[in-house]
Amino acid sequence: MFRSEAGAFPTAHPDLHSGFDAREFQARVDAARGDVTAAVVGWLVETGRLQPAAALTHLEIRGWKIPD
Repeated sequence: MFRSEAGAFPTAHPDLHSGFDAREFQARVDAARGDVTAAVVGWLVETGRLQPAAALTHLEIRGWKIPD
């Protein structure tokens, strides 16, 4: 999952708490020339959540804005 300025949100695994904020997500997508899947796969591999040779078959992205 992604984190907001308010802090990290838990991932699907209860022992893992991380993600990245909107600015980092945008930078990763920009670096991948707009390929959201490539950006997310790169992050998953970097963080050890996905093996480099694994095929990603589904991707769900959720975003939210913390109320003012």
